[in-house]
Amino acid sequence: MNRSLSEKTGCGKGHPKFSPSGVRRWLVGLAVVGLLFSPVRASDTAEMLETIRTTTEKWVETQRILSKEKRDFTLAKELLAERIALLEREIESFENKIREADAGIAEADRKRNEMLEEKDRLLDAVSVLKKLVDQMEERVCGLLERLPEPLREHVKPLSQRLGKATELSRLSLSERFQNVIGILNEVDKFHKEITAASEIRTLPDGTSQEVAAVYVGISCGYFSNPAQSVGGFGFPDENRWNWTFKPEIAGSVSDLIAILKNEKTASYILLPLTIQ
Repeated sequence: MNRSLSEKTGCGKGHPKFSPSGVRRWLVGLAVVGLLFSPVRASDTAEMLETIRTTTEKWVETQRILSKEKRDFTLAKELLAERIALLEREIESFENKIREADAGIAEADRKRNEMLEEKDRLLDAVSVLKKLVDQMEERVCGLLERLPEPLREHVKPLSQRLGKATELSRLSLSERFQNVIGILNEVDKFHKEITAASEIRTLPDGTSQEVAAVYVGISCGYFSNPAQSVGGFGFPDENRWNWTFKPEIAGSVSDLIAILKNEKTASYILLPLTIQ
């Protein structure tokens, strides 16, 4: 009897795992066997069967909940693994960006150091150029006193900006160079030409009279009045122009001016010249 019951219920060594329905059938069979061998009342039997049914339903529900929890756990584990993989990729991306940023900062620092070195070189060059333009302005100021009057008036807009602290404070170094070069260019141009001009000359008797003057570069000049009664020549020294009256050259100076104005045919004109 016991052997048969073991075979029917599957109890014993090496029995297979039960499914929920198999367990339910096994419990019901066990209850029936108990009823067969136990003298119980019908009411007790019904109560036992109800207890078995209730217990079985709870066990089955518990297995269902466990199965669902297992599936949910597996799904959550997969989602968590995907999330971890995504975060790892983001971390790797951030690390790459940080390395790139570090490399960019290092390159920026290198360029900044190069620019600072270049700035120092430029400041040194500016200091040298400032000394140079100071010297040039000083020499040009000295040269202005030796220029013919027409040329001094011509470069006056530029020469007035030399040696003035208020003006220099507003001028850049390049503007100061351009100012000096502008004056020197005009001086060079005037020195390569013979220039005629009308001037007011103070005569030996103290009177003033308009005369026609002609300059050979910036080295010497001649003048004569329209009546050719007053004439003379001049040359610059260290501080100013010195004029010498010499009435006998008034006619020759007038002829030279007429030739320059194309009023006479070109010819040789003899004029005095002082060489220092």
